[in-house]
Amino acid sequence: MLLNKSLNSLFRYEFLPVFYGKRNKTSSVVLAVSRKLNSTMKTLIDSKEYKNALNLFHEHYDRSTDFTRNMAIKACTNLCDCQEGHKILQKLPATSLNNPYIQTSMIHFYSFITNKTPEKALDLYDKMELEPDGIALTLLFSACAQLGNNRAKTIGKKLLEKIYHNVNHESATFNSTIHMLMKFGDLSHAEDVFDLIKKRIFTHMGQC
Repeated sequence: MLLNKSLNSLFRYEFLPVFYGKRNKTSSVVLAVSRKLNSTMKTLIDSKEYKNALNLFHEHYDRSTDFTRNMAIKACTNLCDCQEGHKILQKLPATSLNNPYIQTSMIHFYSFITNKTPEKALDLYDKMELEPDGIALTLLFSACAQLGNNRAKTIGKKLLEKIYHNVNHESATFNSTIHMLMKFGDLSHAEDVFDLIKKRIFTHMGQC
C-alpha cells in the first residue's frame, strides 16, 4: 500500500537527526510523523478501508495521538469488531478518555456493539463537554430506553429538551425519542414529539 510505504519511509528518517547529533530537529520530525499517521488513518477511514486502518494503527501504536485513537475506535465500530474495540478502549490513556471527540466515538461504539451495557453510554455522556450529535442522541435515547431506571429517565428528559429546541433532527432520532418515552410510560411527551414530527413534515412540504 503506497500510503503505508510513504509513512514507513518517513518513520525511518525520524531517528536520523539524533544519529547526526541534531537532536533539536527530532521534535519537528516526530510531529511530522504524527501528522502523516493521522492523515493516512483518515484517508483509510474515508475510503472505508477499516481493516487496513486498524492494521496501521497497531503497527505504529507508539506514535498514535488522540486523533488516530479516535479513528481506530470508529474503524472497530464500522467493522462491528467488539473484541478489538475493547482492547483499544482498555489501553486508552486517561487524557484520551477525557477527549470529547473520543467520548462521542465511544458512545457510538458501546451503543452499536455492546447493547448489553447501555449504562456505559450514559457514563460517557455524563463526561462529555460537547453537545451530542444526531447519531449520539439517537443512541443515547436507545440506551435510556433499555435501562428504564431513574438515572436513565433523568438523562432522557434532559436530552428531550434538545429535541424541542431543534426540530431538524433525523427521523431516526425522533423515533428513538418516542420509543424511549413509550418505555417510560410518558405518553404525553411522546405525543408532543409526534406533533413535532408532523410539524417538521408540514414545514418541509411548504418549502417544496
